[in-house]
Amino acid sequence: MRSGTLYIVALAAFLPLGAANAQGPACSAHVESSSTALDSAIVAAMHEHDVPGAAMAVVRDGRVERLVGYGCANIARGVAVDPSRTVFHVASVSKPFVALAAVQLAEQGVVDLRADVNRYLTTMQVPAGWNRPVTLHDLLTHTAGFEESIVGYAARTPADIRPLGVFLAAKLPKRGWPPGDVTAYSNYGYALAGYVVESVAHVSFADYVRTRILTPLGMKRSSFAQPMPQELARDAALSYGCSVTGCDAITPDYRSAYPPGGLVTTADDMSRFMLAQLGAPLDGAFLSDSVLRLMHERQFTHASGLPGLTYGFAEDDFAGHRALSHAGGASGYTSFVMLVPEQHVGAFVVANGGSSRFGAAASAAIARAVLPAATSDSLPAPRASAATPDPTGSYRLTRYAHRGVENLPALFNGQLHVTRIGADTLDVQGNGDASGRYVAIGPTRWRRIGGFDQVAVRVRDGKVTHFFAPQSFFGTRFPSAYERLAWFDAPHFLNEALSWVIILPLLALLAWPVVAGIVWLIRRRTRLVTRLRSPLGRTPRAKVLAGAVLFVAVALWFGFGFIAQTNRAAERGGGELVYGIPPMMQLLAWAPLVLATLAALLVAATLVAWRRRWWSVPGMLLFTVVTLNAVAFVALLVRWGYFPVATG
Repeated sequence: MRSGTLYIVALAAFLPLGAANAQGPACSAHVESSSTALDSAIVAAMHEHDVPGAAMAVVRDGRVERLVGYGCANIARGVAVDPSRTVFHVASVSKPFVALAAVQLAEQGVVDLRADVNRYLTTMQVPAGWNRPVTLHDLLTHTAGFEESIVGYAARTPADIRPLGVFLAAKLPKRGWPPGDVTAYSNYGYALAGYVVESVAHVSFADYVRTRILTPLGMKRSSFAQPMPQELARDAALSYGCSVTGCDAITPDYRSAYPPGGLVTTADDMSRFMLAQLGAPLDGAFLSDSVLRLMHERQFTHASGLPGLTYGFAEDDFAGHRALSHAGGASGYTSFVMLVPEQHVGAFVVANGGSSRFGAAASAAIARAVLPAATSDSLPAPRASAATPDPTGSYRLTRYAHRGVENLPALFNGQLHVTRIGADTLDVQGNGDASGRYVAIGPTRWRRIGGFDQVAVRVRDGKVTHFFAPQSFFGTRFPSAYERLAWFDAPHFLNEALSWVIILPLLALLAWPVVAGIVWLIRRRTRLVTRLRSPLGRTPRAKVLAGAVLFVAVALWFGFGFIAQTNRAAERGGGELVYGIPPMMQLLAWAPLVLATLAALLVAATLVAWRRRWWSVPGMLLFTVVTLNAVAFVALLVRWGYFPVATG
């Protein structure tokens, strides 16, 4: 049964979205008296997580069971979400369409999923590395080993959009991991897969998908075109940043590398995609068994027994049932698609703002409404594990660039911490809704207490090198790899180290006049000297101290003006960095070269100062502290990709 937008009768239990909407726009999320328990749960979750508008499609047994719009597509104009007309950006839910296009071509014999991807690229080539080529199989399972970069990934206006091949050639990332070794979620990898489709089909990726996928499936209000067609733009939902104080519209951006996140669609159209993925014929159009098998069978996993990846989907748990999922989030929009092939069930949810935790609440509500409750009887039973290397410690997500200004922010935003609670119990924190306590079900595998999530470790040469755990986002799970960090690379240590190497020189210089005054008083009283030897009394010493002051000033300027900004940008999903390095930060990019030069001069000056006894021993020690911290600061800049700074 299909139902329209729910916005007639408001329940008193639900408050309006934010103080700025105290009067409540006509399109605020409401629940009708005839609504289902599922509708009530979705609306309640919207209010709890500040979601202005959402749409949902649920399919079961070859038909659309629920198609609903909630709340506002445009708050200022009071436009309600219409699940059949309102167009949403679905971000990375685009990736299953990329995989479908590639698998279709493989079924036709046009491409070989296991062949070197360079075979199909004419305007660019992926450099050799790791003694193994990158294949379409690697691209579609996020195991190509590409490093991740967001700098310059977006375009502010349609005029700034570059052709897909041109952009990919200019932004070709380094290969940070061996192909087929671990997952390293890569938008670039899926964009490259889209470019393979474009190259062999001799039409744009957007046109290929339109003629070979969207049109046959009857998805008439969906498109990958950049920018979206005007007839869809008229009904596009705005995205918002919302809080308890209200909602502010987010300025949209555009992508040159559009295949992994450029789809705009409706809940109605997505219901057709889900039905096709579940094997239902749609007006005579359907996906072949071989295509569905490749997209639904596991193609990669980190360890035996753990969920893995298919082409286009991640293996997930949906109320205890094996599911295939993908989530997306960009520029305020969040979405997920969930398929349970064995139950012939599919669900799609999209929102135009609010907390990403809304996805988990919506997913749980849908599972309760449409799936039979699963038991844990089929899960591996907890058991004492054999002795294994200790997995406790800090880990980082394998989605970063080994060099460059995004390395350090990625460390702080992709960290995982594992501690031991008991002989067979671990506490895992840092992977969202999958965080919690895990009990051993084998020597290198654990299951979350009270849940279905599982984690495992990789052991090499008797040491744990990787921790494999699900990373949660918007109600879905992605099988992720985390690298074990040495103690000196752990976030807590680095946070302290960065703080002290910036603050200590400043404290030393501030303490200098105090120490000089104390030394002068002591010498005067003990008649060891008859006059104060001013630290600025001679020209060489004055210049050296001026150099130390300059180093501290530039270090503070760079630390708070560049490093802090890149960290804040990473927390906001890239911020201004998605358009490139801003002009002021490009100016600051010269600071590391200045700092390295000053540090070298300070080292030389310190050696001369000790030999010539320029100052008293306390003064010499303070100056040495400044010099050592200068060297340490430059070393950190080199280690974490800030020297030299790449601004392209």
